[in-house]
Amino acid sequence: MKKYKILILILGLSMIFFGCGKKTEKDPEDVVVEEDETVVVDEETPVEETEDENSASRELDKKFDELYNTKENTLELVEFIDENISNVDEPTATGWINSLETELNRELEIHMNELFQRDPDMELMNIEGTSRYFSEEKVDEIQNEELKNLVKELFATHYKLINVEGAFYPLVDYESLAGYNEYISQELGKYLEIKAMDSEAYPFSDGGRVISLEDLRNRIVETEKYLTDYQDGLRREEMVKEYRLKLRGYMEGLPNTPISDFEDGKIIPEVLEDFKKAAQLEDTTTGKILKNYVDDIENNDFVIDEEILRKADDYVNEAFK
Repeated sequence: MKKYKILILILGLSMIFFGCGKKTEKDPEDVVVEEDETVVVDEETPVEETEDENSASRELDKKFDELYNTKENTLELVEFIDENISNVDEPTATGWINSLETELNRELEIHMNELFQRDPDMELMNIEGTSRYFSEEKVDEIQNEELKNLVKELFATHYKLINVEGAFYPLVDYESLAGYNEYISQELGKYLEIKAMDSEAYPFSDGGRVISLEDLRNRIVETEKYLTDYQDGLRREEMVKEYRLKLRGYMEGLPNTPISDFEDGKIIPEVLEDFKKAAQLEDTTTGKILKNYVDDIENNDFVIDEEILRKADDYVNEAFK
């Protein structure tokens, strides 16, 4: 249970997010300036249509709020979103998906307990215990009807089931949530894309790195780009935490995937090579940090000792101050 709560903390942090409306400009041909400097708006300007659209968004948003506060389950919320999201403006859609993500993370532990209660015979593990994720195509093989209905509902509400140390746990399926990106703000959409990469394969598990160094490096750079593009974004705090977590794991290694040789303490050649690739990204914070770090390692005769690891900590802590 403790390990799963850590999983929830890492993968399920939620913050309130507000979208911003788009600015629009009238065509210059729609505005005529007369000699007396009075301004005449062309009769074809679609003011009424815009007002109708805004009114429709407000009305649907009001219904969403009512449903959010009175719903019996999250499936009701998802069905409402799927039916109406194409009929509202971007800020409204952004608010809906933000609220949905918050709700999905809030209910993670509830669904975990439901799974354990309805699967006393470990039927899910018997069906697909050798796989990392439980396949939706395997749902019909579940004999326990209560368990089957729960699993179907989880898939329908943007969850997936991940196999962690001999049991399946619910996890927010950010790749599925990213399917709403055409309706929401670029900031929230990019956030969902980054979370989707981790949802598909979180970089660390059981005290080790479980993706390639190149993949981890690319995710670090992608997270930094988000932080650069949205410096005042309301998702910034969570993304800073993700950036630091991944950068520290990249630079210092983990107990089960160290960056140095056990016998002589020298950095593993493949790791050093990847560090040098990161150091070439001179226009990024990541690149500047790794350039200094590589210099430190080389000046220390390529030995990774406590002093080098302290330098790594310092670099990570200073990254976004």
